[in-house]
Amino acid sequence: MAGKIKYTEEEVLKQLQDHYKRNGKITRDSFTSDKTVCSSITVRKKFGSWKKALKKAGLEREYRIIYSDEELLEQLRTHYKKNSKISELRFNADKITCSSIAITKRFGSWKKALEKAGLKSNDYTKEDIIEQLRGHYKRNGKITRKSFSLDKKTCSPDTVANKLGSWRGALEELGYIKSREYVEYNKEKMLLLLKKKVKSRELSKRQDLNRIKGIPSATYITNIWKWSELAELLEIENPRINYTKKTLIEKYKQMKEREEYRNKRISANEYSRVTGVGIPTITRHFGSWNNFCIIVNNEGWNSTEITYTNEELLELYLKVSQKLDKEETGATAQELEDELGFSSGVFSIRFGGLNNLRRKLNLEEKNQGKPKYIKEEIRKQLLKKYEEYGRILTTKELKEIHKKSTEENNWIFPGYTTILKYFQTTKVSEVWEEVLRNKE
Repeated sequence: MAGKIKYTEEEVLKQLQDHYKRNGKITRDSFTSDKTVCSSITVRKKFGSWKKALKKAGLEREYRIIYSDEELLEQLRTHYKKNSKISELRFNADKITCSSIAITKRFGSWKKALEKAGLKSNDYTKEDIIEQLRGHYKRNGKITRKSFSLDKKTCSPDTVANKLGSWRGALEELGYIKSREYVEYNKEKMLLLLKKKVKSRELSKRQDLNRIKGIPSATYITNIWKWSELAELLEIENPRINYTKKTLIEKYKQMKEREEYRNKRISANEYSRVTGVGIPTITRHFGSWNNFCIIVNNEGWNSTEITYTNEELLELYLKVSQKLDKEETGATAQELEDELGFSSGVFSIRFGGLNNLRRKLNLEEKNQGKPKYIKEEIRKQLLKKYEEYGRILTTKELKEIHKKSTEENNWIFPGYTTILKYFQTTKVSEVWEEVLRNKE
């Protein structure tokens, strides 16, 4: 097996310059997609950051090109003249233009930018789009997203999806593709199907559910039965490995001996993936992954031991984001842990989540699901426990109540870390202080 190619700084700089000459622009994405050059990670390792590398290669202006309003509008007009239509998707794919994000940030929206450039904002009616779909199919004898997108006589597939609900739905409605059939399984039919898979030796363990073709997803199946119940119904031997604490620690130390983990903090997911030991096994023996890390080699963290002020944490977050060339989107939780050496949980606790932190710094927020708890609901639950016990509860008592609630009432009482996160503190005493201060 060939070893990794080691590039000199001069070779990397030459690759950056050549890529720019070939493409007319350079971004991390375009450079990563170029199979004739090294990776963008190699660039960062050689020069400390993508920005520094471009500066040394004489391409500093390409890191964050500052266009005038007229230059941006001219790019829109040129693209439209060349393609006879314009969409954000096609504009971003054009090698001689900036990104549509730069356009929308400057002019407020994509539509406003097109209006300023004197271009039609493609306000098609549903009837217009249906006619375009029919016309394209008649001219080409087929219709795909790609062929439709390249057709200069049509709008973009995204416009179709926005106006008609979805791209596939529009084609199904016009009869150009078959509708997908939805199969509703009852328990008896499902069991019969799974028994056949056991007999054919395709199904013998839980992981097989994700690999077998011709059956519903593992999520669908396990919503009907727990795996232990299903294994019993299918008469599958389901031996449970009883790991000892010593074995679990030994597995961790064996990972630490490997070169890729020697100087790195191992995450729970990595440990599970490499060793095959589930996270519930760790928590059953040690209480939590963090406790396990503390015991095995003092790698764990304690939120109360993090002495940084909130302002210092914000500064740390910005420094890590800048180091990783993520000034606009901000670093992820895993990147924070890799760079700082302690858990990103302290950021979530202090600021009520990384998105709240990003909001404070005017960075892009990540998509997130509906919050599981509301702070006022947590306050009421804590107040109820205070009145029930006649005193402030200890950390240990809060954890025990959460554990019991998990087992009996499906996560009714929030966990200790969740409480700290919603009150944006690392001290439970400050939580109680706020709860009792607002007591009615």
